[in-house]
Formats: sequence, C-alpha cells, structure tokens
Amino acid sequence: MKRRNRRQTYRTHALWRRLFACATALLLLSPMLFLDVTSTSADPQTNSANDAEVVSLPPRPEAGTAPALATIYDWLSISDPTIFILPNIDMGFARFRPLPQHEFRAALPANVWNPGAPTPPVIHAMALPIRLSSLDLLLTEQWPRDTALTIPPLPQWQTPSGIFWRDLRGRLVIDPPIIQPDFISQAINDHGQPQQITLLEIELTPLLPMPRTVIRQSCGNVKLDALLLNAVRDYFQRQPFTPATAGPRRARKLLLEIDWRLPAARS
Repeated sequence: MKRRNRRQTYRTHALWRRLFACATALLLLSPMLFLDVTSTSADPQTNSANDAEVVSLPPRPEAGTAPALATIYDWLSISDPTIFILPNIDMGFARFRPLPQHEFRAALPANVWNPGAPTPPVIHAMALPIRLSSLDLLLTEQWPRDTALTIPPLPQWQTPSGIFWRDLRGRLVIDPPIIQPDFISQAINDHGQPQQITLLEIELTPLLPMPRTVIRQSCGNVKLDALLLNAVRDYFQRQPFTPATAGPRRARKLLLEIDWRLPAARS
C-alpha cells in the first residue's frame, strides 16, 4: 500500500509540473498574438498621388538675385541623399577638392622693340711714339752705376791620386789589395812612371789551392807589376779559400784594370 501511494504521489507531482511549464510558455508567448503581420508598405500608385508635383518653375536665377527660388533649386539638386556618400563631382565630396590655381597672363603686345646689332665705332689709326733702342743701350741706361759683381775664382783642379781597381764595366773594387807606398816610390825611382793601366786576370780553377793570377797587359814598369802580383797573392792567402772538387765545373776568369795615378817620385 505504501509503495502504491508513493507512485501515485509522484505521478501527481509530475502532472502539476507539466501543467506549470505549459502555463509559463503560454504566458511568455501571449504578446506575439497581438502583433499585426500585415504589410505596411503603401502602394506606389497611391503614394505618388499624394506627393506634391511641380508642374513649372521659372529658370534658375543668378546668384544673389532670388534666394528663395535658389533654395528650391538647391533642394531639388540634393533630393537624392546618396550624393553625399557616393562619388559625385558637383555635390559630393569632390565638390570640396582643391582645384589647381590658374594664372592668367596677358599676352605680349605685338609691337615689341627688337634691338639690332650695335655698329662698332670707327677707330682711326694713330702713330705711337716708340723709340727703338738696342738691348745694349737699354742695359747701359737702366743698369745701376754702383753695382759691383764679385766672382770667386774657380777652385784649382786636383788630379786624383792613388791606385784604382775596377772591372771591365768600370765598377770600382770595394776592398782591393794594398801595396805599401814605400815600395811604389822605389819602383818609380828605378823604372819611371807607369805608361798605361795594368790588365790583371784572375782565374778560379778547380783543384788549385788558390786562384791563378796573370798579367795580361803591363803598365810599363815591371817592378810595379810584380808588386801587384805579390799583393794579390797575399790577399788571397789571408782569405779562407776552399778549392773546388773535380767535376763538370769550368774555370771562371775575372779581368781587372789597375789604373796607376801616382804622383811624381821625389829624388
């Protein structure tokens, strides 16, 4: 019995809930029942009959003469509101665009003066008083009288003295062999001054302890030539010399000129 009463109670509550939901829905939708869904757009033919129709207007007056009539024409021009949002040259935004400034210049008159080429004046020849004088006469007249020129005397030429060693190209030997001056003076006293240069040949021959020296041309003083050979040999003996080994190497020759520029020997 208790279970049956509970089921009946639940069914009763569910029915009331459904009825309450339906009543709420009818209450919310009741204002829509009073709306008029019929079309309110008027017939174009009936509306055109009610509008005012302009039959005739006088021509547009000039600016400032009839402001009332000009206002009517202005309202007729702007009757379409789309001219303010669509491109329109006369009434749209383009009306307020900046226009280029035109400058009107008057034309030049036809009778413009055209100057002609000026005529140069005639210049007659005239004689100029020119005194023709020679250069010597002008220098004599214009040269100051108190001018004194002092020209220093030329230095006396001194002949270079010594023994000059050079090769066939004229290049001087930097560190030549040295001959004692006493021996040179004695050789000049015995055999006289040298008459020409001495031509000395130095040959580097393999397997020899030192270079081979030969007098190819004598200076005319045999004792000076002998002193020259002894000086060259002493020079090579003091230098560290390593003989060349046997092989395909050939002998090398060097020709030197010895220029004797010696002062006269004192007796």
